[in-house]
Amino acid sequence: MTERRRFNPQTIAKELAYIKLKINDVLTNDDMPVMGKDIDKINREIEFLRENQKSLKKNTSLLIWCVPALLFIDILLRFF
Repeated sequence: MTERRRFNPQTIAKELAYIKLKINDVLTNDDMPVMGKDIDKINREIEFLRENQKSLKKNTSLLIWCVPALLFIDILLRFF
């Protein structure tokens, strides 16, 4: 059974901005060269955000169809 998560688009945007900042820090830091484990961490964070984005798109598309359908049913039930 999969765990249901709630995603806040603002939180995801903040996390993405933070990750971009960290990537920029890692790539522009002359004192510390980039290592393989740094790139792996960045790739894991990016993959996590992509999965969250896919789930958010799926939930949004579900709401786009369900809300009007429920409103239509509600209107029909009031008249009959």
